[in-house]
Amino acid sequence: MRVMPTNEPANPSPQFVDVFEMRFIGAALRRHGWVVLLAGVLGVLIGLGLSVMSPPVYRAEAVLLVNIQSLKIGADGVPMDVEVVLPARRLVGTVCESDEAMSLLAVVLSGELKLEAGADLSEQTAWLREHLYYDQRGLEMAALRAVAADPEQAAELANKWAEVSRSQLSAAYGTTANDVLTVETLADEAEQDVIQATQALAGLPADATEADRIVRADTLDKAQRLLSGLNERWAQLQVRLTDSEQIARIVSPASPPAASINPSPRLVMGLFGFAGLLVGLATALLRGPAPGSPGSLGPRIVAD
Repeated sequence: MRVMPTNEPANPSPQFVDVFEMRFIGAALRRHGWVVLLAGVLGVLIGLGLSVMSPPVYRAEAVLLVNIQSLKIGADGVPMDVEVVLPARRLVGTVCESDEAMSLLAVVLSGELKLEAGADLSEQTAWLREHLYYDQRGLEMAALRAVAADPEQAAELANKWAEVSRSQLSAAYGTTANDVLTVETLADEAEQDVIQATQALAGLPADATEADRIVRADTLDKAQRLLSGLNERWAQLQVRLTDSEQIARIVSPASPPAASINPSPRLVMGLFGFAGLLVGLATALLRGPAPGSPGSLGPRIVAD
């Protein structure tokens, strides 16, 4: 009796399991788990080696408080416009990071820190810009940060930068000692004019005309009024000079940091260790479980 052929093929096509099936992953890890662990350990060791070989970088921070409450009165006695003063609070970084501030800082540090040996002022300024960072925390607070290979140098650099910025802000938006000295010099000259005018009036001869006496008296009166105004302005500038010292002040000086910020051994080792685990896992999945084991990629033969 002849058996009629069926629609079933004699050799059924193999059916493969999904590579992401849990039993396949589990079987692959049971067989090649040591590869995953070894790759993770190697990654941690590579990260540790890079951390040890990389030079440490330290960061120090000085906090500067800017408080512009009063207008500047200079030697001419004219206050600054309000529209000029108020934006200064929001643009402290413009003053701190200006070429003038950087040049002054380079001059201050030329004999104190080991900058580029024999470098001119422009090269020193470029060196400073690579090691200084500015953070405007608000309208009146600024963080001046410095990074260096030595923690003591980082703290010194941050404090010097804060002091130079403080003096620049006080000079730009406050009354300076030069303003006081200018008015004091003018007052001294006016005092001499008063003395001369007094002597001239007292030295008039008895037969001098009334017109001459009026002219010399008027000259003395003008000299006295000028001296009185200069003395009053000098007193105002003394008060403004004291207030200007508070326009910018260092509220938190920088101290040598205890730990470096770069490289971070834990972070580097963790990243390389994680990358090693991923490489090991990919290798284990590619190699797969043992042939014929549950979860392997072998064909599933359907029995007749």
